Amino acid sequence: MMSLAEEELIRQAQRSHPPEHGEVEGLGSQKDGRGLLVCTGRLINSSLPKKAKRPIYLPRKSRTTELLILQVHQSDFHCGTQHTLTQLRKQYWIPKGRAMVKAAVHKHCMPCRRSKATPFALPMMPALPKERVTQAAPFKNTGLDYLGPIMVRDQDSRVKIWICLFTCLVTRAIHLEYVTEMTTEAFINAFRRFIARRGRPDMIILDNAKQFLLAEKTLHTIWSASTQDVNVVDYFANEHIKWKFIPELATWHGGMYERMVAMVKKAYHAAIGRKLLTIEQVSTLLPEIEAIVNCRPLTYVGEDTTAGHILRPIDFIIPHCQPGLSPLMKVEGEEEYKPDGPNSQEKLIATWNKTLLILNHFWTLWRSDYLTSLREQQQRFHLEPRGRARYAPQAGEVVLIRDDIVPCGLWRLGKVEEVTASNDNEIRVAKVKVANGHVL
Repeated sequence: MMSLAEEELIRQAQRSHPPEHGEVEGLGSQKDGRGLLVCTGRLINSSLPKKAKRPIYLPRKSRTTELLILQVHQSDFHCGTQHTLTQLRKQYWIPKGRAMVKAAVHKHCMPCRRSKATPFALPMMPALPKERVTQAAPFKNTGLDYLGPIMVRDQDSRVKIWICLFTCLVTRAIHLEYVTEMTTEAFINAFRRFIARRGRPDMIILDNAKQFLLAEKTLHTIWSASTQDVNVVDYFANEHIKWKFIPELATWHGGMYERMVAMVKKAYHAAIGRKLLTIEQVSTLLPEIEAIVNCRPLTYVGEDTTAGHILRPIDFIIPHCQPGLSPLMKVEGEEEYKPDGPNSQEKLIATWNKTLLILNHFWTLWRSDYLTSLREQQQRFHLEPRGRARYAPQAGEVVLIRDDIVPCGLWRLGKVEEVTASNDNEIRVAKVKVANGHVL
């Protein structure tokens, strides 16, 4: 039974948006005893209920019509367009009702919008960053990440260790250091050992530490505390090392070192299986894994035996090194250096120049083979399913924050505070404010 308030709302809606002349004739509109416009049509003699034979006319442009649609839609547990329209037509008639129901539900039903939300379409893949395609000394531009924890034996007890992985962005070489505790002091000591053996980097790229604050008692929580510690910041400032954090919740921005993390994990687990190593054994295994990974080919290895030298990351650190052999191998065509008399200085300079020639040869291969092989990746657009939002996010827009750990029904809502355009004017980074006021 319709209440007096509902009748008055519909009456005002009909007065504000009267039917057009064509609708009056086509629907047979006339007023009933309550002063409401009803549609007679040609079903007066059918066995339908009286309300369905003479449904009340609802104008498409009225807010009252939208509210009635939402009421029916929500009372039937957010049913689909066809079901909602069927329930409405038992009492009301809306011109172009299917389109009206679909538009009203899509625009105003927040639970349905949330459950059926589609992600933004990814923009075209950008150009590789300058620090990856510009010649530089090994580890001048470095990616940094932790992996672990790993259980090891320490006398009669089991302890955890973590592996600190440094990746050269140019040569794709890696350097591994292990730490026995996730503290600031342990991190700085591992970094000092890295500098002592590989030289001081100009730039370090790593995960945004703020994204790890949501976890409790995990590797990432301690890692975020370490990277934000005043002592760490001061140490890097004194060494004139630039920090560069990737955007929060965007681990693919660190793909250059995440790929190395997966490679090291695979090699480590393949080497030990289910064994429990001692710290002494781990300290030996890690450099061996480092050597094997650094000896992988950077360019395509064909079947042609006369193709020449295959470029490897280790060639830029120890030219002509072979894993498991002494790095001081005699290169074909190179004379052995013997300091015998006054010509020793000239021979030393000549040997040094030959080393430079070898390194220059490797850099030539890096430019001609490795960089050009990167161009073989012709794909510029991401492979995505249909139904993606084909527009960029805008400031002020309410979005869902995807989290693969929890079901989609529990994903957090956020408001886009700011968007950042890349060098190609595409939007790939945005600052999103969540309910607790934290900006991601």
